[in-house]
Formats: sequence, structure tokens, C-alpha cells
Amino acid sequence: MQIFGEIEDAAIEVLKPLKESKVIKTLDFYDGQLDQEELAAITLQFPAVYAVCGDLKNQEINRVNESKIGLSFIVGDSNLRGKDATRGDYTSAGIYDILQSIFELIHNTKLLPAQWTPFTLRAVQKIVNSRQHRLWVYGMNYESKGIL
Repeated sequence: MQIFGEIEDAAIEVLKPLKESKVIKTLDFYDGQLDQEELAAITLQFPAVYAVCGDLKNQEINRVNESKIGLSFIVGDSNLRGKDATRGDYTSAGIYDILQSIFELIHNTKLLPAQWTPFTLRAVQKIVNSRQHRLWVYGMNYESKGIL
């Protein structure tokens, strides 16, 4: 759907200051980048943020078609706490700070036309946590509602 691409484009635009200020190394649309077999190749892209849109749900209420659309961010780094860590890689902000930065830029931000609400955070979940491979990946899920 065209709206998915428009949302991803808008989200990437809003997050560009993270890349420009070197908080993250990679900012892109998610296209299976983390499906790679080689863990070392994945971490070369870190710290990374990938945007992916989906989960369009429609519900008719009193003859009005209410829709909900989801926007997710996949956030990966080889460091959880950045400079506050007691050991590990101090060269990145750390995944917790990156999650906070995304929240500050995206939460309650209007990325769609007027009939849609601003995106609000619905969940943050740990996807991968591997100290052995220095690989941490979290997901952030946002939602917007609109009338179609």
C-alpha cells in the first residue's frame, strides 16, 4: 500500500538528526537486514535503526470506518548503556539512549494527513539479547488512528 511507504519516508525524515549527529550509523527502511546468517556482518551496521510500516486494521463503528496503522522501529547496537556502561563498547550512545531519542522524536508526532492522529508508543520489546555476540536488538511499536 502506498500509505506504508509514505509513513516510512516521513519517519526516516524525522529521525535524520540521529544519523547527522552520529548517534546512529545506519538509518534505513527494514528490508530483512537482520536476517543475515553472519552475526559479524550485522553488527558492522550498528548502531542501527530500521523503520517498517504495517498492521493496518479497519473496524466499522456506527457506519464509520476507523483505521489503525502501525509503525515499527528495529533498533540494534552492540552496547546497551553507552558511556554509562561499566564495560563494553563506549563508542556508541547505547541502545537505551537510542530508544529514548526515537521516543522523543516520534511519540505524538503527526506523520500522516489531518484525518490521522499523531503516532503514539504502544510497546517496546527485546528481540535479541546476546552478550556473547555483543548483539542487542529491540523493537518499538507505534500506532496512529484515522477515519477512512
